[in-house]
Amino acid sequence: MARFFKPKRRRPNSGPNKNQQKVLRREQESRSGGSLQERFPGVEALSLELNFISAQNEPYDRIERRIGPKDPCDFSAPCPGRCGDGQFDLEQVVRSMVQDKRETAEEHLVCRETVYGDQTKTCDFRLTCRVTLRYPPV
Repeated sequence: MARFFKPKRRRPNSGPNKNQQKVLRREQESRSGGSLQERFPGVEALSLELNFISAQNEPYDRIERRIGPKDPCDFSAPCPGRCGDGQFDLEQVVRSMVQDKRETAEEHLVCRETVYGDQTKTCDFRLTCRVTLRYPPV
């Protein structure tokens, strides 16, 4: 008499395992570039004043960030608008300030991501940012 063999069911891959997650975290940390002192050795401290303005020209939020020499660097800010995944990146502003040895700069950025659910409209949230660098005394 023939026996009936039931094949084993395999679970679908639910995501990265613990070791893969550790590797992903290390890659993300290496991309962020580490501390302020490691990325910009000539800078002692950095402060960011972020003012978000809605598409209707109304103040939405105000955030202040102070980054010391040992603090990790993150020069991006997520857009709080209707797009859902917009980013404001200020790294190029900071890099140009360090190259030109400037202490303050103001930047105005507009989110051009499409609005969630409607691909014909853009988010139009604005960011007015004031960046202040502090250099060691000479």
